[in-house]
Amino acid sequence: MTPDNPNSRESAQAERRLYDLAEANTVLARQVEALQRTIDDQQREMKSLRDNQDLRKRLFQTIAKVHAECEPIHAVPEASDDSAQASFARAFPAERTFEWQATRDTMYANPDERFRKVCHIFHHDWVGMRSAVGALPGWKLSIPSTSGIPVREIELIMGLLQEQGVEKLVLHGISDPMYALSRSLTQAGYDQQYLVWHGTTTQWVWDDERRFAQRAIQMAREGKVRRFSAIRRGLGPIVGERNFAPQLVNMPPRFADGAIAHRAHRGDKCSALAPSWNDLRKNLATNVLAAQTVDRVSEVFVVAKDFDLPEWLAPKVQKVPYRDHTSMLEMMATMDIVLNVTTIDCHPMVDLEAMSVGTPCVRGPLFLDGLEDHAYVRATAVDNPMSVEDVARRIDSVLGIEAGELQDMMNDYKRALLELSRERYLGFLEI
Repeated sequence: MTPDNPNSRESAQAERRLYDLAEANTVLARQVEALQRTIDDQQREMKSLRDNQDLRKRLFQTIAKVHAECEPIHAVPEASDDSAQASFARAFPAERTFEWQATRDTMYANPDERFRKVCHIFHHDWVGMRSAVGALPGWKLSIPSTSGIPVREIELIMGLLQEQGVEKLVLHGISDPMYALSRSLTQAGYDQQYLVWHGTTTQWVWDDERRFAQRAIQMAREGKVRRFSAIRRGLGPIVGERNFAPQLVNMPPRFADGAIAHRAHRGDKCSALAPSWNDLRKNLATNVLAAQTVDRVSEVFVVAKDFDLPEWLAPKVQKVPYRDHTSMLEMMATMDIVLNVTTIDCHPMVDLEAMSVGTPCVRGPLFLDGLEDHAYVRATAVDNPMSVEDVARRIDSVLGIEAGELQDMMNDYKRALLELSRERYLGFLEI
């Protein structure tokens, strides 16, 4: 039996120790790598937190600056005022103040992939403007017009914009909350902002209309928006170099086939609908009195609560309660004609909504810079909106057009208007 070699034993033991050390070193190296990854992750998380804190700080600073520039949004109620609790709730709502992609703002939109990076921002309660935006392609964000948007919700809005890859923002009108949101989004890098003003200088007799319009013009002059467009054209010399000269026109809403059924034309017993509210702009009395004098009109439906005429003067008038947007469209579809001969208007959606559900709508002069010579416009437009006689003649003339011919006119005008609106918005947004 060969005796053990001491040197061999020591060599084997040394090899085992070396192997154990190498294995331990490998384990330690893996642990170091794992710890380094953890440190890197924590450093990235810390940087993200610092960035978020810095953004939030800038947002608060921006909101504070905006509040200093604006008139107070909320009036503080007296302690004895019974409405104090309601006023407080409006000022500090518990629920989210904004709506993202609300059904009513997307269900009638005209899809177009070229607008996939565009978001329209507008107000909950400015109904005409909201209807106009509802027909446009792009993302939709609805905000309050009188109550501020908390910073936390502005951060949520930024997250939604980032998630959808939004690059261009279209501000439809300006209010104090809209201005604050606009400046906050600029701070976060959303500086491709475009402003559409859906108003007229005639409306400056009202304090808020005047103040907000002047704020919008000032934003354009100071470069806070890339472009400015007034739906009622001709404001360029006041706005300056950022004014977009071709007139933006609204899109007719899009309806799925069979979504709203239009009633067959009744010939000599026609129904007319006057859906507008009762003020100087909407010229409601002239519309109703004109329809009253047309023999083939048997009923005139009026929505405005504060509109009344004695029965001896307007026996055909019937008052109907206000409906939500979809129900109003369905009601339009049951009528033979819609009355919207206004004195002060931009590009009213009532006209386009009626046409889109198959009902003609008489209108006042709009002075658009496109399609004003179209057969449908010539058939429905009234040159003198304050003449009961002229409006009545136009109503009677429209009701006398053969149903198929009238439908062809509306379909062709709708197609042409949709194409013109797309072309104008693409140019305005530099797409």
